[in-house]
Amino acid sequence: MGLREKGIGIKKIMSLRGVRQLADDVAILRFMEDIQIRQYKPEDKKAIKALNKESIEEFGDSFRSKFPDLDEIENVYLEDDGEFLVATKSGKIVGTGALKKISDQMAEVKRMRVSPDFQRQGIGEMILNELEKRAQELGYQVLELDTSINQPGAQAFYLKNGYVETKREGQEEGWPVETIFYQKKLG
Repeated sequence: MGLREKGIGIKKIMSLRGVRQLADDVAILRFMEDIQIRQYKPEDKKAIKALNKESIEEFGDSFRSKFPDLDEIENVYLEDDGEFLVATKSGKIVGTGALKKISDQMAEVKRMRVSPDFQRQGIGEMILNELEKRAQELGYQVLELDTSINQPGAQAFYLKNGYVETKREGQEEGWPVETIFYQKKLG
């Protein structure tokens, strides 16, 4: 949500933060203007796989080397009451996120990835917001997701966006590393 949508005008910003912060805010808004969120297209598959690999390696989760769902995006997500979104900047895919149906009331957020070069710039939040809107359109009441203990940034991101930790599982349950599960009630 931009500054205008929050009801914050230029005078208020200047009085609260000063001119330096205003310049930073303007730079962020200009950067975000070029970000587009759209549904996956088949020609995106190679770039999606490359981004997924880059993101996984960044966080030391390389134990996850196979992602068969990325070969079957249409079947796994789009044709089964789900969604698969990509974020682009200047035509390049810089982020992804998906919804996978679990039941008529619940979907799972999957493949939340943002290129390391573009993290902490609001792209992940844009993708997540669009996924949540789409989930409501599809009639889902609850979203769930998981992330590994190796990703403290992702953990903080989900908590900040209203997700609540529901459980943790580890090697005893078949996970290679401790995995944290979250849920969020929609609407």
